Amino acid sequence: MRELEKRAAAELGLFEPILMETAGAGAARALLQRWQSPRGKVLILAGKGNNGADGGVMARHLSCEGLAARVLYLCDCELQQSQARIVRQASIRLGLAGERGSELQELRQALAGLGESDVLVDALLGTGSTGPLRQDLAQWIEFANTATKPLRMALDIPSGLDPDTGQGLGCVFRADFTATFLAPKPGLSGDVGRAHAGEVEVISLGLPWTW
Repeated sequence: MRELEKRAAAELGLFEPILMETAGAGAARALLQRWQSPRGKVLILAGKGNNGADGGVMARHLSCEGLAARVLYLCDCELQQSQARIVRQASIRLGLAGERGSELQELRQALAGLGESDVLVDALLGTGSTGPLRQDLAQWIEFANTATKPLRMALDIPSGLDPDTGQGLGCVFRADFTATFLAPKPGLSGDVGRAHAGEVEVISLGLPWTW
């Protein structure tokens, strides 16, 4: 997948921002196909990398459908990668996210404020998961797992799951549905992956897998 993304930029001119936009928009469509509660809220938990950026794009597209989408970022804006920071700035200007990183107490309050019809989305790590989780990330995932929602969604792969080996890296987000991008990740097929990913749908990024 990483090689395909590099080739997409070098050979097709489809650079990272285009793929992010496609991923986030596809994830929004996938959620809307499964969730029939337009009065509910969507809370997206986002990290500093591309997975968090996908979540930011998703929030923007959901807001265009008139839904109440909110993004809680774990880190401050200036600590994000360049393209992810651009996505977040757009979310800030639209009132979907804050510029400062959210603390654990804010996450607790946000989870407590979710109603029975609301959706929780994991966009913390994605395929960037390597090695044991940092304590703050593990705490976020642990609290997220306490929220009982009609739909719990992960972007690309549940955070805390190694995308290659399928091993848990500590606390793993429990999803009912995972929107994975371009192709299934090996880690989703293992015992831990199957137990935490729920239903898996592949979201096309406009790149043929056989290309």
